[in-house]
Amino acid sequence: MVEVPGKLLVLQAMALCFVLYRQNQQATDCPPPYRSIERIVERVEVRNSVEATRNTGSRIEERNRLSKMINEMMKGIKLQNCETLKQRKSKKEKIDTTEEREYCSEDADASARMFDKQLSKAMAHLMEGQRAAGIGDRHGKFKRQMDVYTRVSSYDSYDGSPYIENITNNAVRFLDLTVPQYGLPLYDWLVCLEVAHHVPREFQDILVDNLARHARTGIILSWAPPGPDSVHHVNALMPEEVDKVMKKMGFNLDSYSTKLLTDAAMRPWAKKNVRVYERDPGVKADKDEA
Repeated sequence: MVEVPGKLLVLQAMALCFVLYRQNQQATDCPPPYRSIERIVERVEVRNSVEATRNTGSRIEERNRLSKMINEMMKGIKLQNCETLKQRKSKKEKIDTTEEREYCSEDADASARMFDKQLSKAMAHLMEGQRAAGIGDRHGKFKRQMDVYTRVSSYDSYDGSPYIENITNNAVRFLDLTVPQYGLPLYDWLVCLEVAHHVPREFQDILVDNLARHARTGIILSWAPPGPDSVHHVNALMPEEVDKVMKKMGFNLDSYSTKLLTDAAMRPWAKKNVRVYERDPGVKADKDEA
């Protein structure tokens, strides 16, 4: 893990870049959003002498504050992109995604079509008594079902749609997985279904780092493989590749639990793509990294 001072400077640089971008100013050191974070890190001068004078608690608070601010900025940028998409569609353009290849659906029916009730039951059994969260939970259908089952101690929902908080009356909170997320709870389990393959490959490391830092016990993940159905998937991976990515983050495939979920699932995507990963006992979760 990177030390807090380094992360703090990265977030400060990102915040400055976003402010300049929003003000339509030119800054050669600040690439536009949706570029690799490494482009920003290369230009950050680490001032250790300054950071050394600040205590760890205040650094963590500042890091979390900046992370929240950047997340809000991303929501604003995505909202602008989605409004542009609406305008283009109104002119009869045949286009389904923004220029960043993101969907902007406000359709609750589309969310319902992705829901798998039998899968949700099996997940509730697996996570019984634990604190969990759904990342990319769309309109919160899985959350509502988990609340009905009452098996998990709590289930929070997040999604990357800029409309999601208005649509769900804040039952589902906006979260952009392409930027570092801090200040969230450290959950026992995270559920991330049919999201990862829509995240561009240059943001893959940020995506999986966000998941790994906020899961104490395990992650239920579905990541679509390449194939005829992956035309809109910007980062489809074979299951073996996903296993390697997760192992690098300290999570190992739980074949037994994976089979329990895929056997229970009804939707074809769930039967094919869902996998369960448990944290390696030798890789401890750190609440200060959440």
